[in-house]
Amino acid sequence: LYQEAQRRLEELTALHEIDLQVSSALELEAVLETVAEQLVRIMGISTLYIGLYDPLRDEIHLPVVLDQGQRLPPLRVGVSAGGLAGWVIRSGEPLWVDDMEKERDQLEVQAVQLGEPTRSLAVLPLVVKGRVVGVLSAQSYEPYAFDSGDRQLLTELATQTAIAIENARLYQETVRRLAEARILQEISLAAASTLDFDQVLERAIDAIGRLLGVEYLNFMFPNEKEGCMVTHRALLGFSPSPEGTYRFPINACITGRVYRTGQPALVPDVTLDPDYAAAAEDVRSELAVPVKIGEEVVAVLNLESRRPAAFDEDDLAFYTAVAGQLGVALENARLYQQEQRRRQEAETLYRAAQALTTTLDLQEVLDRILTELQEVVPYDSASVQLLQGDKLEIIGGRGFPNLEELLGLSFHLEREDNPNSQVMRTRAPLILDDASAIHNGFRQEPHAAAGIRAWMGVPLLFGDRPIGMLALDKREPGFYTPEHARVAMAFATQAAIAIENARLYQQLEEKSAELSQALRELQELDQLRNQVVQNVSHELRTPLTLIQGYTQLLLSGDLGPIVDTQRSALEVIYDRSVTLSRLIYNLTALQAIPQGTFTTVPLQLPELISFVFMEYRLAAEAAGVRLEATFPKDMPPALGDREYLKLAFTHLIENAIKFSPNGGAVEVHGWAEDRWVYVTVRDQGIGIAPEHMDRIFERFYQADGSTTRRFGGMGVGLALVWEIVEAHGGKVWVESEVGKGSTFTVKLPRA
Repeated sequence: LYQEAQRRLEELTALHEIDLQVSSALELEAVLETVAEQLVRIMGISTLYIGLYDPLRDEIHLPVVLDQGQRLPPLRVGVSAGGLAGWVIRSGEPLWVDDMEKERDQLEVQAVQLGEPTRSLAVLPLVVKGRVVGVLSAQSYEPYAFDSGDRQLLTELATQTAIAIENARLYQETVRRLAEARILQEISLAAASTLDFDQVLERAIDAIGRLLGVEYLNFMFPNEKEGCMVTHRALLGFSPSPEGTYRFPINACITGRVYRTGQPALVPDVTLDPDYAAAAEDVRSELAVPVKIGEEVVAVLNLESRRPAAFDEDDLAFYTAVAGQLGVALENARLYQQEQRRRQEAETLYRAAQALTTTLDLQEVLDRILTELQEVVPYDSASVQLLQGDKLEIIGGRGFPNLEELLGLSFHLEREDNPNSQVMRTRAPLILDDASAIHNGFRQEPHAAAGIRAWMGVPLLFGDRPIGMLALDKREPGFYTPEHARVAMAFATQAAIAIENARLYQQLEEKSAELSQALRELQELDQLRNQVVQNVSHELRTPLTLIQGYTQLLLSGDLGPIVDTQRSALEVIYDRSVTLSRLIYNLTALQAIPQGTFTTVPLQLPELISFVFMEYRLAAEAAGVRLEATFPKDMPPALGDREYLKLAFTHLIENAIKFSPNGGAVEVHGWAEDRWVYVTVRDQGIGIAPEHMDRIFERFYQADGSTTRRFGGMGVGLALVWEIVEAHGGKVWVESEVGKGSTFTVKLPRA
């Protein structure tokens, strides 16, 4: 006792020292190094590793790996391929192995060996608030190296380590978030204090380098005429080029790809990316983020690092925010003179969009489009034309003296000289300074009666799909400008959405009516089916009872002696009548379940299973199947209706025997957890194909419904099991593999 007390005192002292040292280190790597050093010092452990779990990549990062005192390089392994560490991460349970050579075959997974195989080992999860953040493993080349005191010490040390790791992560995250917030604040202040974009960018790069320690950073603009990406003169980490800027072909660099696609690039290893263009020799990873003005990419923010996989999704999100602010600053610097006018346009378009989205009636939408369009772009007359097959049909208009004649008028799109066809083909606005100069039948009466001179066609695009166009007319030649086209195009985008929404609403209304009718028909059919099942069951029960009764009388000899051949035939008749009676009972039970006719009492499931085994003992022997049941001695009772649960387990065990044509074993296993008891029925039969797994519990569904099927039945048994268990507030599910058998698991409430 004295020695044990001394040892415990030493362990507590050591834990206190570790706690002090770990608490004083807020850098994650320093925390891990400290834990490893103390393990070596206190317990003399020379073989160990500490891993951090990355849930986003589902990987274990092992920054600290010691083998016989020698430091091994850090490595990453997937959790699924992580051996014992992966199992501990998944289960959250510690793993103790006294002798690997003796216990290897008993382990849940195979161990991943690093160096010479060890004999005894401990793998403990690092858990914080129920969440596994990593794994700690101590190992020895001697068997039975860890006694109960060592286990207790390692367990307490794992708890300390988990808390320390979480504290370090929180500290680093806090520091990083503060730095990011400070950077965004500095960029925001810079953008608010000046319209000189160069100054804003230089302050942003300085803040990022100073607060986050980024190694390489540049800002690249596209030069479409020369087909290249050009760096801004403000650089971080890169040596200035002789020309003052770096230039890379727009089709042969990562930043060019980001500019072309509008999608960011997160490259963990640039040596594996064919588009990488080097500006520094030691770069291993890169993050390039598009800088957008609206949906237009105007530049690319590019970061590089000497470390592989140096950037993650958090970096992407932050630098996307930085790029957004820089885009705003760039837009302000470029378009300051137009800011007031653009604001007025934006307000007008916003009001127009609001007006368009307040109704789903197509005719009202068309009227509002023509009304709000007048506020956005002036016109004397205008029409809305929608695509109908290979024609454009005018379905709405305003300002025409002969509007009734225009409505329903169609334009064939195959005529290339038709401006409407050009708008639909190019999906871009088209301006005609003087539409009266267009011949070949275009602008003939009654359209020309409006005295049209200037004309502008704007496509209605729903996503990338053209659905029609807007045609605007003015009596003043040369009235419309590219600026009008730009604003009209923005309005047309909202108009297209409103039109498509109205169309979809109409279609949904029609489909809803169809579906409602179909639902009513299905409900009637379902009710009719239930009535038929009920009637057939009732009509069959009485004659079937008479058949069974007279068959029993004949077999008993009460109606006279019978010969052996007659007895055999009568036994077959009786057996088949019993089978038919059971089918009718199943149908009746299936109809009764929704009525909730349950009498729930505490039930001993082992006794219930034993009773079912007795009923099917002869059938199992005939099929060459062994019936085995294992239940813990302290198995708690379930709460349920005895007859219905007996029926459910009868079907499960009967199916297990029936679908085991090659014999084997049917194993029933039970256990309890929390407020539930569980029973599994496992067979070694034919299994269930994946395409049937989602439907086997449906009423009357059969995996093989053909008339030549090998196994009989009506598809009622598993439906009964499902509905009985669900009615008890439980669950039932199946796991199966074709050719290897099936396992049905029933979950029921504890009494």
